[in-house]
Amino acid sequence: MNLREFIISRGSEREGFLQRIPYAQADIAAVLPIFSWVVEALHGQRPSEIFDEYTARSAIALQSLKEYVAEHRRNTHLDYGDAKTFRYFDTSYFYRNLLKCLLAVHYLKGNLPKFGIENFRRPTTVIDVGSGVGTFSIACSLLELFPDARYLLLDKFSLQIKLAQSLSSHLGCQKFDFAVKDVFSAFDRRGLFIASYWLCGNRRAVLEKSDADLKRVLSDGLILIDYRDNLLEFAARAKLLRVKMHFLEIHSAVPQPHRVLVGSRDLNVYVLIVEPTRT
Repeated sequence: MNLREFIISRGSEREGFLQRIPYAQADIAAVLPIFSWVVEALHGQRPSEIFDEYTARSAIALQSLKEYVAEHRRNTHLDYGDAKTFRYFDTSYFYRNLLKCLLAVHYLKGNLPKFGIENFRRPTTVIDVGSGVGTFSIACSLLELFPDARYLLLDKFSLQIKLAQSLSSHLGCQKFDFAVKDVFSAFDRRGLFIASYWLCGNRRAVLEKSDADLKRVLSDGLILIDYRDNLLEFAARAKLLRVKMHFLEIHSAVPQPHRVLVGSRDLNVYVLIVEPTRT
């Protein structure tokens, strides 16, 4: 695996800046056993297959799916126009994103203390913003990135939270709580914020939030996995708040036996780490 140092722009501490991350390598072979265990534990099922069982009993779930698709088709390059959109999305991305999150967490577990982030203590609360089916929190829990933490998964779609509850329970992730909520609406919990692909359906709405709203989210630190362009735009906005950030790229080939399930020969993982602003 090739892990490349990356720096966008650097200003003074007064302005906020992105710092260079020490060069390191993360080995995809280190996370393949836990990835394979998850696949076996789920019998190769994806959340959409769980959804099929759920929708057979609930008209509310079908409406939740329609809302989910309507939101995401406005913010992605995928065509969600046909009736099988959620299954298509799941088939294309669930296991790929799981492997991406496992790679990122494996790297962070070995290197987070080396970033010179004095205020990154061992959190007791980790808040997964726009959690979806809980992929990032599940990866953190299985690899014990934050062993003392309890996780709170937030998503504005009830369907996603129901799937997250089912998946995390099936995989034995016990210290998980859930809420159907947007982080910017009457939410005042403190803790380290994490998010994976939160910006895909929310980038413009997030970037347009007030300084006060964003400072509240960033106060105890943020670890964000997303597409490169989304992270660069978020970093440019966050820099105005005078925060310190670290940008990381991981590029890895997917071993042949896993390519069909992952749906790709290569993985590109981009991570933005924002240091806590609260001292």
